[in-house]
Amino acid sequence: MAARLDCPLCGVTVAEGEAIAPGICPGCGAAYAGGGDDPPRGTAMAMEHWGVTGLEPRTVADGLFRMPPEDPLNLRVVPISDRRDGFYRWWLFVARDESPQEVLTLATEHAAAR
Repeated sequence: MAARLDCPLCGVTVAEGEAIAPGICPGCGAAYAGGGDDPPRGTAMAMEHWGVTGLEPRTVADGLFRMPPEDPLNLRVVPISDRRDGFYRWWLFVARDESPQEVLTLATEHAAAR
């Protein structure tokens, strides 16, 4: 089952094939990780990959999906699914030079504020 993952920050295809691994976008330098069956699992996998601690993945995912489109945090961290036949996977992209710990903490604050 071939999959394709495009960077939501710059539009470049970052991975294609049977298996997608965490990496760096060749277009804008954003880090990406995840690959879970749903947004909380993809968030948990990304957090583990980046060593993010002290946050609940479900709350982070909830905060990411509650951000209004005009929120500047959308330019720093973005959840997205890959494209594949069948069941897709969820990934997080964190803009180059951003701290995953910092932007995911801000996403958690978004969830708490709503």
